[in-house]
Amino acid sequence: IGGEYPLSATVSSESAATRRRGRTVAMVFSMQGVGMLLSPVLVWIFLSANMSLERTWRTVLALGALPSALVLYFRWRMEETKLFRQAASRAAPRPHHSTISPITRQWSRLRSRGEAFAAHLRRSCRIVGTYWRPLLGTTLSWLLLDVTFYGNGSFKSSVAEAFRPGDEQTKRHAIMADASFGVLVALIAIPGYLLSVCFIDQIGRRRLQLWGFVAMGVFFALLGIEQIAGGGILSLELILFGGTFLFSNFGPNTTTFIIPAEVYPTLIRATCHGLSAASGKMGAVIGTVAFTPLQQALGLGPLLIICASVAVIGAVVTLLFTDDQEVDLTLLDRDVPINDESDKDGNGLGSPSDGRPLRAEMDLSLSDDEEDSSIQQAMGGTAMAAYEGGESPRSPQRFGRGDSSDLDSSPASGRLARDDRPFRGA
Repeated sequence: IGGEYPLSATVSSESAATRRRGRTVAMVFSMQGVGMLLSPVLVWIFLSANMSLERTWRTVLALGALPSALVLYFRWRMEETKLFRQAASRAAPRPHHSTISPITRQWSRLRSRGEAFAAHLRRSCRIVGTYWRPLLGTTLSWLLLDVTFYGNGSFKSSVAEAFRPGDEQTKRHAIMADASFGVLVALIAIPGYLLSVCFIDQIGRRRLQLWGFVAMGVFFALLGIEQIAGGGILSLELILFGGTFLFSNFGPNTTTFIIPAEVYPTLIRATCHGLSAASGKMGAVIGTVAFTPLQQALGLGPLLIICASVAVIGAVVTLLFTDDQEVDLTLLDRDVPINDESDKDGNGLGSPSDGRPLRAEMDLSLSDDEEDSSIQQAMGGTAMAAYEGGESPRSPQRFGRGDSSDLDSSPASGRLARDDRPFRGA
C-alpha cells in the first residue's frame, strides 16, 4: 500500500547493525504473515457469531483503519535515519552566500521542492546506470515470484472448494469455508517467515532465494503431474500447495524484500526498492490476468507446470544477477557521484576530500532505543498492509522536501528542519 514496501525495508535496513540486518529486515517482513492470518480469522469469528455478510465485510474493512491510523501517527513523528541524513547533507548543493530580499528568499524556498525532485531524478539516473545489474536481479526476480504467488489463485479456489460441506452451499457457509482455508494456508506459510528470520544470515540471501525458487518449482511440478494424472488426492494437494507457500516465504518472497534494501547506495535505495516492488506488482497483474484463460485453454495441470517453469527461470535470474553481499551500507556510498559539483571535483559521497575513510568520518551508531523504535514502526506498517490486502503488502516522512541547506546545526539533535527536507525517492 503506497510506499510501505520500500520504506519499511529501507528504514529497518538503515536502522539495523550490519551483523543482524538480515534478521531484522526479515522480522519486519514477517509481519505480513500476521496480517495474512488476522484477516480470515476475523471473518470466521464474525460469521460464527451470526453477523450478517454485509456487516461482516464492512466491519473487517473498518478494523483495518485502526492499525493504519496508529502507524500514521508514529510515521508522522518518525525521523530520518542517521545514514540518510548524512548522505542528504552531502548531496545538498553548496550554499552561495549573498544578500537577498525576504521575498526572493521565500520564492527560492517555493522553487526548492521542484528543484530537489529534479535533482533527485538526475542523480538517480546517473547512479542507476552503474547499478543496472543488481537492478535487473531485484526487478526480474520479484516479477517472476509474483507471477506465481498471485496467479495460482485458481488452484487455491479449487482446493478450497473441497473443504466446503457438500450439503451446505449457502454463501455464508462457502465464505466460512474459504476463511477456514485461508487460516490453514496462513498457518502453513507463517513457519516460512520464521525460518527466514532464524536462518537468513547463516544461509545467505542469494542461496536462500535460489533454493527457494528451486523448491517452488519442484512443488508446482509435482502438483501439475498430480493434476494431469487425474487429481483428487486432497491431502497430497494440500501438502504440495502448502509447500509452495512455505518455500516462497522461506525463500524469494522474503529475499526479494531484503536484497533491494542492501545493494543500492543510500540516496537511491528506496527508489530502486520501489522499482523492484513495482515490478513485482506487474508480475502479479500478469499472473492474475493470464492464468484464468490459460487454465481454460490448457487445463490446470499444464498451468501448474508453467508455474514450475517460471520458478526455474527465477532461479536462473538469481544465479546470473543476484549478489550475496553483506556489507556495511556506508561502503556502498563511496565514490558515488551525488551532484554536479561532486562530479567535477571527483569526490563522491564516500570519498571525502581529506582522504579519510568514510567509516571514520560518519558517526552512524544507533542506540538500542533508536534502532528498536524505527524497526517497530516499520513492522507495524507491514502487518497493517498485509491485513488490509488480505494477503500481501510495503513513511511519508521519507519523502523529503526542498534541499538540505536547512539542516539543524545543533549538534545535539542532528535533525532535518521539517520545512525543508532533502528529497528521498521511493
